[in-house]
Amino acid sequence: MQAIDKELIKKRFQRSLKTYDDEAIVQKGMASSLIDLLTGNAGNKFNKILEIGCGTGNLTRQIVHNLDFQEFITNDIVEESDKYVQNISDRILFTPGDAETIDLSAGFDLIVSNASFQWMSDLPEFLKKLHSCINKDGILAFTSFSPDNFGEISQLTDCKLDYYSQLELIYLINDYFEPIYINNEKEILSFNSPLEVLEHVKQIGVNALNLKFWTKKDLNEFQINYVKYFSDNGKVNLTYCPDYYILKAK
Repeated sequence: MQAIDKELIKKRFQRSLKTYDDEAIVQKGMASSLIDLLTGNAGNKFNKILEIGCGTGNLTRQIVHNLDFQEFITNDIVEESDKYVQNISDRILFTPGDAETIDLSAGFDLIVSNASFQWMSDLPEFLKKLHSCINKDGILAFTSFSPDNFGEISQLTDCKLDYYSQLELIYLINDYFEPIYINNEKEILSFNSPLEVLEHVKQIGVNALNLKFWTKKDLNEFQINYVKYFSDNGKVNLTYCPDYYILKAK
């Protein structure tokens, strides 16, 4: 797996906080679907909850409105996320920092995360860490993306994340969690131009393409090929492939 630059990720998401909610259409839907799947498969009562990568609070809001809890701790690498979650409810505690490296308390009945596990530097070790923080039979519920995510961009450039496949993740969790529900979906967004695709990716903080090293020729070729291979009825497409995991701690 490729090296993850956490400081760069932090800066990108800091810059995108104000635009994230308007652009993150798929991620908002994922948060809603994750809560529906969680309550449908594991109920809605959890004494102590931890949310990792709370961002602007899309999943946080779903938790407050749909789950019965006594203690709710949120976390994000971007400290400014605190003001977003505090506006949702005064029952929420916020712990800033990289979830892979900071100390997390124990005794959680539910650990949840939406569209953040793909940013972990060492996901196998992180899953082991989460298992040490969760009660036996506690629930780990999260979303991530399959290797086909942003397939249009990865086919035309060298810029992509090394997403784990479902089979790889099932192998990783085997020692610590048992699956309750696992599924993959596909959602295609349409844009007026390849430049709109790039702007969308930038505004949600992903910015998978490092345009600083692109020449004008590179950018023109990208646009020409994107239209050539991924256009449909005058629009161009971008494919999201979200994965959903509801797991029970062994």
